[in-house]
Amino acid sequence: MLEIAHFWNWDRTAQYSWGDDMRAFAECGHRELVIGENMALRMALEPGFAAGIRKIADRSGVVFTGVHAPWGMWDLLADEPGTAEVKRYVHTRLIRLLPEIFGIRHYVMHMMTWIGCYEGLFDEALERTGRELEVLLAAAAPTGMVIALENGFSVVDNPEAMLRYMRRYAGENVGFCLDVGHLNIVAKRNRFSFYRYLEALLPYIVVCHLHDNDGSEDAHRLPGDGNIDWKKLLPLLRTAPRLQSLQDESGTGDMTISERCRRIDAVRDI
Repeated sequence: MLEIAHFWNWDRTAQYSWGDDMRAFAECGHRELVIGENMALRMALEPGFAAGIRKIADRSGVVFTGVHAPWGMWDLLADEPGTAEVKRYVHTRLIRLLPEIFGIRHYVMHMMTWIGCYEGLFDEALERTGRELEVLLAAAAPTGMVIALENGFSVVDNPEAMLRYMRRYAGENVGFCLDVGHLNIVAKRNRFSFYRYLEALLPYIVVCHLHDNDGSEDAHRLPGDGNIDWKKLLPLLRTAPRLQSLQDESGTGDMTISERCRRIDAVRDI
């Protein structure tokens, strides 16, 4: 059974105390963590930063088993003038560095974070995605890294669109990151079956982001604090043949790490 790896907002504490937070997870029996987008960006741009984080993790008894790529201007279909070269540098740098330093084998990316920012037609987006993926796949192939595209809320990353992407581009180094909270919102908004799309996408799922909501907003609540049926969802997810990582992406406010781990234990044991 896969362990559940945790996102954590490292920006909430000073860097000198990160080891304390890591040890708190380890003491609760939760040893797997995820590199968030801000930490990932620093790893791409600051020499030695990734190796330093690895040393802290080793001393603290945890392992970083996943990563979320920088997003916004770094998204696959983002088109900020003058940024294409640095965007490709950041992603290819991380795709090569993270397997070497941490042994990470999946790289979660957003297609387009902000709804309405992509003004082209969907078929044009499909072609542009392919051109961008070619660059990243050239970096990923020697490392075994899988680029996992995440579902969101726009015309280019809704579940129907992701099925088209997966059927066209899915291969050994391309897969799907299912964000169940995002899917819950889009399913309610568009009045389609949550499980219809989940079952269709199962063959492509490499990573799954776990968080809850009531279908009205991207609240990133802990599992059980919304209307997602986790007793139905998790057994189905575990049948995904390519699934490598389950990741807790909930935001927990002022909740302590031990409280968070206790809540996730209840989900992990389903």
